[in-house]
Amino acid sequence: MEACTIVARNYLPYARVFAQSLITVHPQARVTVLVVDGAADPSDDRLFRSLRLDEVITDPAERRRMTFMYDVTELSTAVKPFLLQRLLAESDRPVLYFDPDIQILDSVESLYHLAAERGIVLTPHVLSPIPDDGFEISDLAVLRAGVFNLGFIGVGPGTEQFLDWWSGRLRRHCLSDPASGMFVDQRWLDYVPGLFPHAIVRDPGCNAAYWNLHERRVTRTPTGFAANGGPLRFYHFSGFDPDVPHLLSKHQGRNPRALLSEEPALRELCDGYAGRLRDAGHCPGGVSYGHSTLPDGTPIDFVMRRMYRRALLDAERLGLEPPPFPFRWDEILQWFNAPAPEAPRLSRYLFGLHQQRADLQRTFPRPYGAEADAYLHWVKYDPWANQSIPTSLRPNGTSRATDGVRPPLPNGINVSGYFQAELGVGEIARLVAAAAQAGDIPVATVLNSQTLSRQQHGFETGTNGGPYAVTLICANADEFPRAVDALPRAMTDRCHRVGFWFWETEQLPSAYRASSDLLDEVWVATDYVAAAVRATISKPVHICPVPLRLPDPVPASRAELGLPEGFVFLFMFDFLSSIHRKNPIGLIEAFARAFRPGEGPTLVLKSINGQLARGSFEAVRAARGGRADIIAMDGYLPSRTRDALMNACDCYVSLHRSEGFGLTLAEAMALEKPTIATAYSGNMAFMTPDNSFLVPWSPAHVPHGCEPYPKGDCWAEPDLGAAASMMRLVYENPALADDRARLGRAHVIDCLSPDRTAAFIRERLSQIGILRQPPEPPPVAVPEPVLATPPAPAEVTPRSSDEALADPEPIVAHAAMVDRLADELDHAHRDATAAEQMLIAGIPFATHSRFGWPGQLVRAAVLRMVRPYVHFEARAHRQHLQSTLRTLECLRRLQAEMPSVRDGQNTREDVPDNQR
Repeated sequence: MEACTIVARNYLPYARVFAQSLITVHPQARVTVLVVDGAADPSDDRLFRSLRLDEVITDPAERRRMTFMYDVTELSTAVKPFLLQRLLAESDRPVLYFDPDIQILDSVESLYHLAAERGIVLTPHVLSPIPDDGFEISDLAVLRAGVFNLGFIGVGPGTEQFLDWWSGRLRRHCLSDPASGMFVDQRWLDYVPGLFPHAIVRDPGCNAAYWNLHERRVTRTPTGFAANGGPLRFYHFSGFDPDVPHLLSKHQGRNPRALLSEEPALRELCDGYAGRLRDAGHCPGGVSYGHSTLPDGTPIDFVMRRMYRRALLDAERLGLEPPPFPFRWDEILQWFNAPAPEAPRLSRYLFGLHQQRADLQRTFPRPYGAEADAYLHWVKYDPWANQSIPTSLRPNGTSRATDGVRPPLPNGINVSGYFQAELGVGEIARLVAAAAQAGDIPVATVLNSQTLSRQQHGFETGTNGGPYAVTLICANADEFPRAVDALPRAMTDRCHRVGFWFWETEQLPSAYRASSDLLDEVWVATDYVAAAVRATISKPVHICPVPLRLPDPVPASRAELGLPEGFVFLFMFDFLSSIHRKNPIGLIEAFARAFRPGEGPTLVLKSINGQLARGSFEAVRAARGGRADIIAMDGYLPSRTRDALMNACDCYVSLHRSEGFGLTLAEAMALEKPTIATAYSGNMAFMTPDNSFLVPWSPAHVPHGCEPYPKGDCWAEPDLGAAASMMRLVYENPALADDRARLGRAHVIDCLSPDRTAAFIRERLSQIGILRQPPEPPPVAVPEPVLATPPAPAEVTPRSSDEALADPEPIVAHAAMVDRLADELDHAHRDATAAEQMLIAGIPFATHSRFGWPGQLVRAAVLRMVRPYVHFEARAHRQHLQSTLRTLECLRRLQAEMPSVRDGQNTREDVPDNQR
């Protein structure tokens, strides 16, 4: 038997597993593997014969053109008929092609004989209609991909005409572009029934895969695996990732129909396949694709490949000069950067990007003139463009001008945000706008509806006059350019522009630096976010107190809310936020460590948008392990019902890896709920060891797949053992939990009050008004007379307090110094409280010892002995910090009064006694 497959180097482990599975069933089979970007490992010779691309596509010019205009998937499928031609010419025997991610499980001898008799052997994607039930794999999806699945094809002698026709089409037309009716090599085979002799295999055991499991029941039998009762001959693991073993296929999208948790035989099949891949050398990351960059390191992206193909087709059809030869990188980059003939304001590359994206064509339908300027503005400032466009192909641009005198506007604030969206950033916009209105600050609200979250919040937006002198845009840095474009023109050209940003890792990515060119200053909710933003941008960053909306729960029983009786731990999160950052799986593990099944407490995970991320939802379901005391509830609730759910719990828990603020934590504390949370990031602005239960953590790096957070950035890894001990501590010590809950409620109501937010906005509006005044004309320089003898040195006399008030610069400098001192004291305070939190009532959880439980008892006793000293040090730091902050507040008030003092509006007697 002759069989073959095609891989890039990173897929060689798949080829090894395929070859081994075929040889196990058919020991006399010969397997050939074509490696499109290099050579196989010499040790693979015992399993299969390997070929290089130049042994199949022998014309060097054609080979280089194909490797440049096709990506790895397109190239690997485009060369399929060329490989089959070579193997048929070598032996004149039938050849069976299998994709490398296929495992042979039973005899395929019948397919080999069928190819010898009928020439072309094909397997259709499905043998019966797919249910129209709303999942992403549907009849329409198969219609786009083609009737037949080319993970398998058999060809025999006499198919040379078919292979010539097929290879001729794939030479230039093997695109992955379903919207244009092309899906690599597959759609071309829809012609076969009308053009060539063939056989269609309707055996459900052949080419079973995620797209046809609605009709094929995979089961385990004493002799192996079966499909609909018959032998499962080969299974196609298309889209299966051994590093994400709970998902059958990534190609099922966010709403997979087939779930491994519901298919035990498939689960066993996938687990075995994952193990074989690892044994064959599979590892995360693997080898990079050999045709992914130019010689100078410039990545060859989708736009470059499509543009080159189009230019090559035009040259071949119309007899024009072809584009420069690929991989002469200096010439090809010059060609891409040259003005586009269709839109001279743009380069060829940027025009090609515009032509490849329907959203850009809708937004900038005529990319010349003013629309060319707008398009170039998007290219310069959009975070996706900054991250994706290769550096050597980016245009030169100018920053937003911020100089000059703007026309005066009424004093007030325009607030733009996702006011009707049920997500955290939308809630912040609503809270800030409401706090400003309650503080009698003129406010105009502008709705931004560009979000995937449900938009059924009852907040009513309206202009209420305006535009005012300041525009606050509540949108994060990654969405900021689009949020600016959504504003009315009057709010983009004339207003002092402020962004309200959140970020959840320790440094804002540099890709978002361009967003700061679109604003004058940034407001953030916490010092954690402020540090992350300041590390990247140079614009002023101010901390705005977030106003807390006191929850208003609707009267409802636990049964009406779907909650069980008994002690309930609760966590709420959004699947559209990163599941790695929110860490519900870590919370499940901590709960499982703390309590045995059925011991009493229940953990409730309340989420939204699970229907948009079924893969992540499946990961949470898999982590539950079938425990009845861990409940996953997904779906939107009315605001008051959501508050009632939180009010009905006994303890709120968040083992997040990072939070920009932690709004649900503050809401739980406002409801006087004991609250457990990771002692890291934005929630530390209102959580202390006195008012909550803080979980120790260790530094960790962001893994791959946590977009928009870049891989390798820093966040926290909570100590799950400590978290488990704290959950048990709260459960077993209700008096201690109630005491901290009462302190927590009092603290958040005070420090997160709307009055504080309104005071901050009022102060910033005043300062911005000063900043926006026209600059005073420079004084006329009068030359001093030349003296015959140098003057005697002037005596230094002490400055009176009146003179000091008349010249505020020293006070301003001192205020800046005290600002820095306050920051340092705050860090010292955090260090002290971090030590203190290890000595709270639940000490034994933090006393691990290599000597086992005797060592733990000794360590716990020692720590209890030093507890009074740690408490004393922490209290001293808090008192020192509070005293310094009071001094700082007095200096800031003096600084705010300096303009009026300078103008002679205040006298010595006008200054209050406590500020003299």
